[in-house]
Amino acid sequence: MVEATTVADDLRGVFRGALRFDVLSRGLYARDASFFHVEPWVVAIPQDVDDVAVLVRYCYEHNVPLVARGAGTGLAGESVGTGVVVDLSVHLRQIRTVEEDSVTVEAGVRWSTLAAVLAPHGRRFPPDPASGAVCTLGGMVATNASGANLYKYGYTRDYVLGLEVIWDNGETAWLTSPAATLHKSREPLPASTTEGPRTQEIRRHVTDLLTAHRHLIACRPTRTPYDRCGYRLDDVWTPAGADLARLLVGSEGTLGLITAARLRTLPLPAAVVMVLLGFRSLEAAVRAGQDSRRFGPTACDLLDQRLLSLRRRPSTEQTVCIPAAVAAVLLVSIEADTLAEALDRGWGLAEAARQVHQAMVLVEPTASPAEHQRLQDVRREAVRGWYALAPGPRPVPGIEDLGVPPDELVPFLTQVRELLQRREITASFLIHVLTGQVHLRPLLDLDQPSDRLRLWRLAEEVHELVLRMGGTVSTQHGVGWARTPWVERQTGPLFPLFREIKRIFDPKNLLNPGKIVGPDPSREAWPLYPLPDRAGHGTSSDTPEQGSVQEPRAAAPPTHRYALPVWTNGAPAAEAARCTRCGDCRDAPLPQRMCPLFHLTGLELAAPRAKAELFRLLERTDHAPPTVDALMEIADWCFLCDMCRLECEVHVDVPLLMLELKGRLQAADGPRRFEWLVSRLDFWARWGSRLAPLSNFLLRRRTIRWLLEKISGVARQRPLPSFAVRSFFRRARRRGWTNRPPADGRERLAYFVDLFAAYHDPWIAEATVAVLQYHGCAVYVPPRQWSAGMGPWSVGDLETFRQLAARNVRLLAELARDGFQIVCSEPTAALLLRRYYPLLLADNDSRLVAEHTIELTALLHQWHQHGRLRRDFQPLPWRIAHHTPCHLKALNGPAATPQLLQQIPGLYVHALDAGCSGMAGTWGQQAAHVPSSLQIAAPLAQALQHTHADWTISECSACRLQLRHLTGRRSFHPILILAWAYGLLPLPAHQLYTPVHPLLAD
Repeated sequence: MVEATTVADDLRGVFRGALRFDVLSRGLYARDASFFHVEPWVVAIPQDVDDVAVLVRYCYEHNVPLVARGAGTGLAGESVGTGVVVDLSVHLRQIRTVEEDSVTVEAGVRWSTLAAVLAPHGRRFPPDPASGAVCTLGGMVATNASGANLYKYGYTRDYVLGLEVIWDNGETAWLTSPAATLHKSREPLPASTTEGPRTQEIRRHVTDLLTAHRHLIACRPTRTPYDRCGYRLDDVWTPAGADLARLLVGSEGTLGLITAARLRTLPLPAAVVMVLLGFRSLEAAVRAGQDSRRFGPTACDLLDQRLLSLRRRPSTEQTVCIPAAVAAVLLVSIEADTLAEALDRGWGLAEAARQVHQAMVLVEPTASPAEHQRLQDVRREAVRGWYALAPGPRPVPGIEDLGVPPDELVPFLTQVRELLQRREITASFLIHVLTGQVHLRPLLDLDQPSDRLRLWRLAEEVHELVLRMGGTVSTQHGVGWARTPWVERQTGPLFPLFREIKRIFDPKNLLNPGKIVGPDPSREAWPLYPLPDRAGHGTSSDTPEQGSVQEPRAAAPPTHRYALPVWTNGAPAAEAARCTRCGDCRDAPLPQRMCPLFHLTGLELAAPRAKAELFRLLERTDHAPPTVDALMEIADWCFLCDMCRLECEVHVDVPLLMLELKGRLQAADGPRRFEWLVSRLDFWARWGSRLAPLSNFLLRRRTIRWLLEKISGVARQRPLPSFAVRSFFRRARRRGWTNRPPADGRERLAYFVDLFAAYHDPWIAEATVAVLQYHGCAVYVPPRQWSAGMGPWSVGDLETFRQLAARNVRLLAELARDGFQIVCSEPTAALLLRRYYPLLLADNDSRLVAEHTIELTALLHQWHQHGRLRRDFQPLPWRIAHHTPCHLKALNGPAATPQLLQQIPGLYVHALDAGCSGMAGTWGQQAAHVPSSLQIAAPLAQALQHTHADWTISECSACRLQLRHLTGRRSFHPILILAWAYGLLPLPAHQLYTPVHPLLAD
């Protein structure tokens, strides 16, 4: 293994990217979306192509293995390996040119990004992998990816016009495919006449090899045309020499590192029609899919009953109802030049399937985009249902990329199901009928050594069956670790040519070793992830080919290096194990937010799946523990917005895992300066209000703010909220709102105020009480309430948070038992009461409080839906922009404010959904985080510029501070707008247009 200090010293000054040698980074890059685990020596994140060349040259000179990595969504482990893992997804994301019918992209560009760029030009890149939202174009080229439309549009290699590649010795070359000479382009393709010596040498040797064995290469070892196993040689030889670009497509980084590609594009289809058909047997569905060819389908996916059962749920307007009697469905897409033609072919297909195969037409042929989304959700929900199963037996990859001649599907499926029955293994099927591709997922528990062996033996038998029928072990998902053991068996006499190809391109065997041309003899054929530590000792993966299976041992309490402030022993690792590492959390288009900090950095270490994987690493006692600094870096990359939990298909509770981590670090290392300050927000708020206006005077002084930043880390350029001269609790006592109302038949509401409305902007609380009373409710302000604990919760001071939670629960549980509903005007307070109090306290009282807590605008929305909301509004001739806070989204209710305020005459509400505000409670107030906070808020700032709004509104106090910073104008809580429209509070016209102070929000 290479020494970290040596590599760092050698590359200092020449490699501009990041090099990470720490245990944590290496552990997080040891896996992709597969079940394989190989820890690299170094993680490299290059800045550009020149950086990649420097790194490759260094590895060549020092005999260091090198593995290229994109989004890490592969199911075969193709981007997992030893040596240096090069993450090309972070910085190599430039779309260099967009031409009339081609595009040049760098390796880290996402498929979804390219689709969004091409759509306005009426173009597309046809291969459409299921992971298209997150996978990179470099990864697609490396694996020769396809998608559900493979039948009509083929593989990625069919669209490659040229590649920018770095050879094993660091030489950079641009390879132009001979197919590009027939391709029109407004700009000339890069010339290949100035090839370097390594390129010339490779081209000469490959041309000689292919010329000498042309007849052998012409004899395909399989009978299915949809085969991407090994190196595709059958269409690489040309009269002008070897088409190296075509050869590299699908080579999985074993022959060279692809850093950019020129790709052919096609026009978007004029019309697309989709239809969903149900069948009473799997065989009938397969035959109907095969018969559909005469109607010119683009794609035809079959989902079996077990897969459907994972997504079946009560029917709504947004879901497709699939009867229980349906054993399989076909989801068929048809493209045509006109809508009439597409509909005609769709109806012809549906009618033929109904008459010949007794199909049920579950959804008639439709061209509606909304209906298309519903139909695509059937497949998406079913596949995600694989992942949503509880720990235990789950559908696992490994043999999920089978291909047989399409006409042999029925006998193949019959034999496979007989094999599964003999093995007593349950499995689900997703089948691309037109191409004979079978995604088989057996349900096994890979945390059990016996099931690991069962999977290996099943793979042996299934792959043997596939090869007997003239099929292939790899049609779509890559070879990687998963299928390399069977490549020689499938390719037979071609395999020595593969070895020679590998020797020509990579004589030192440094590029992604152990893939395609033979397993790495230094490790097992399937290097599975380590087994859970059941006896205080880490275990490594089994060696399947040798049959070494460990007997299950009696479970023992695991050994932990850190205190467990949130969960009982073992629970964090169990929750982390629910993460399937599918990679969907690496990107999410608006209105989804997923992880704002990952969007900002693009780093794998900031992705939610990495934060889950972290806890698997922490439970391994055979593994060197990560440093506190590395753990703090991960903890700082989460501000507990809860979006990943909400938007993850499996709802892995990454925020709770991060709260656990923050709590461990606080307990082990103590708080940092800013964290110490934030943990005591209650104290500062109370005393700041008592000392106002002196405290406000001081906070307006730039010298004081500079000193405050130096001492505590609070950013001096950020506007801080001013302190109220008289807190809301003092006002409430004077007005009798702290006197408990009797049970007189009115709805009784207990108002949980929280810090901002209590000590900074009491008008929010005044407006809340006024509006609730205006609707006939008896409002009670409990006088002994404390803040919800946002400050200590956000920094992981769980001891302080527990104390605040316990005090509030003792007070509020009594009110809940007495019939009060608890109302919060601050979304974060509602989230803490409803979600985090029960998790942390785990008692009946906290659960009772959670059940009786509701956020203010959600309550008003309920009244509006039931006709209880009063509509006697005064006109307000304003334009306002509404930002929905993350914590309001996390409560799983609708963003009700725009609908509520649009009832006010003359008021125009522009509903923004442009991502996170970037303030994240107090996170954005820290000086070190201000640049990142503003970058996260950049899409919101851009959206605000197009609204021409007079003011902004948001339910969250922290978001309002960010909105004020972005616009230089005041931002209000929506309840104030309602109170003004009802005439319950005087309209502060003189304040609305008064210039705001740059350092203090009043």
